[in-house]
Amino acid sequence: MLIKLDDKSAFAEMEASDNIMENVRHHVMTKEAFESVNASEYAAIVLAAGSSERMGDNNKLLLEINGQSLLRHCVNTVVKSGVIEAVVVLGHDRANTEREIIDSAVKSVFNPHYKAGLQSSVLCGLNALSGNSKAAFICLSDQPTLTARHLRQLMWAFNSRPDGAEFVVPMFGNERGNPIIVSENARNKIVRRKSGQSLSVRAYIDAHPEQVCWVSFNDPAYTEDIDTPSEYSLLCDAQEQGINKPDQ
Repeated sequence: MLIKLDDKSAFAEMEASDNIMENVRHHVMTKEAFESVNASEYAAIVLAAGSSERMGDNNKLLLEINGQSLLRHCVNTVVKSGVIEAVVVLGHDRANTEREIIDSAVKSVFNPHYKAGLQSSVLCGLNALSGNSKAAFICLSDQPTLTARHLRQLMWAFNSRPDGAEFVVPMFGNERGNPIIVSENARNKIVRRKSGQSLSVRAYIDAHPEQVCWVSFNDPAYTEDIDTPSEYSLLCDAQEQGINKPDQ
């Protein structure tokens, strides 16, 4: 399933096929529809446990972006979106990352198995949620141009998803983006597996592609992240010139 957001804020929903442009149905996202999104129906986890090895000796989450750390920017974006609950998953350099968000309106949890990879932190975060929302964002913590508006656009897309879709995944061009949204129904199936039968979100999606609603945006913020010193340098140069400066 694919939903496409073009320059006129129109959604086109289509079934995946050899020619996906067949049988396109259009849905216009009006200003009223966008503003009617109830963000308090959503929760979020923010993944901040990785060691950012490609950044060298620096913890990339503590690098400054527009006067605040990359981690704080991402956490503030989630909070400003209006979600009812936000959980930050910590791991590498726990003391410093936790100190960075100590005054934020979020809950932090530690993943003792963070070295096992990203999916272990995803499961840690999903397990930490209360379950009092209809869906949850799985957010990275290194997307410098993502704003609360981007998250609310995804909420609208989730509300407008086809029947049977349990995930909403953004795209820019042919590139998969973040954050994704997982329904409470799918979250329960993932985290409540019997002992010894753990299932990652990636594995669940691979096993149930029919439950994924892909949303195509004409906006690179969903795919922009920072992994290397050169990428950070380019971002700083661009923002000094007023390019790609996030507008919350």
